Amino acid sequence: MVGRHLILPHRHHVHLRSAEQEHHLPPKESVNCTVKMNVTEATTAHAINVSETTRDATIALLKNWLKLKGFNSTEEAQRQYILHDLDLEYPLKEAANNSEYDGEDSGSAEEELFKILDSLTKLSQLMNHNNKSLLKDWYECYFKHFEDKLEHNMFVAAHMMGRENCTMETTNKVPDHNEKHPLLEFAIVHEMTRLLNVLEKKYRVMHRRVTEAANA
Repeated sequence: MVGRHLILPHRHHVHLRSAEQEHHLPPKESVNCTVKMNVTEATTAHAINVSETTRDATIALLKNWLKLKGFNSTEEAQRQYILHDLDLEYPLKEAANNSEYDGEDSGSAEEELFKILDSLTKLSQLMNHNNKSLLKDWYECYFKHFEDKLEHNMFVAAHMMGRENCTMETTNKVPDHNEKHPLLEFAIVHEMTRLLNVLEKKYRVMHRRVTEAANA
């Protein structure tokens, strides 16, 4: 069983305003700290590792939970619910739904990290809301760990933006989504795995760019 080794140092500490910000950085006066970008070979390599390991652990844990629901594989669940979309809007949705995405369209590190944080935040808000209605055993054994993995990735991105210790404006608003999805908890976690795949691709591009810049 994947345990609590991915818990953030400060749970529920990293939040960003999302739709209202139109994917721009908030003005400095709304952030109670000094923001300094920290995108280096070391931090991008760490981000790659976190996105990879949390994604793979999430996929494995999701498969175990799906067995309890009578599915032999994640692919079987995907086929059954292929006509049902999560309908959650977030900056990296198009990339997450592109199986061929390679990250090469990435802009500046600052721009991409904001998209990453905004996307993770929306998914985290939705997951936290939906998890409140789950059976206690399901939450404790599975979905609590999915929450932790999302927050771990949020902390990593925030650290690279120099924001992990910032006090930022928060919101408890649940993002718009398909509330009538027949297996909403599966749809959320499956979307999470696709998003983490995008993060890995973008971090690899960031890593290559900072490495090339350092060696120039």
